Amino acid sequence: MGEIIMEWTAPAFEEVCLNCEINSYASAKL
Repeated sequence: MGEIIMEWTAPAFEEVCLNCEINSYASAKL
């Protein structure tokens, strides 16, 4: 069960981190 959860959350977590980087970059640019 744990492995299934990790496989599903890992890509989502990476996507969230990527969005955070984009948001912080956009804020700094403004």
